[in-house]
Amino acid sequence: GNGGAKGYKEVLCDNMRIIMKLRIRCLACGVRKNFLEDGLRYSVTYIEHIKRKTGIAVAVVAALKRQ
Repeated sequence: GNGGAKGYKEVLCDNMRIIMKLRIRCLACGVRKNFLEDGLRYSVTYIEHIKRKTGIAVAVVAALKRQ
């Protein structure tokens, strides 16, 4: 009687947890990608502004502070 429905709910709940974990991980990858792209864009802009040919750590730090 009652055991079957509870077992089904547990399986469904476990599946939902797995799906949510994967979805959160996927979203985190997208956020990380956007963060790196924006940081790189700011760094390049800063380096071009100070008229340098090569990137330096100070430019990256300044770009990350600007974000």
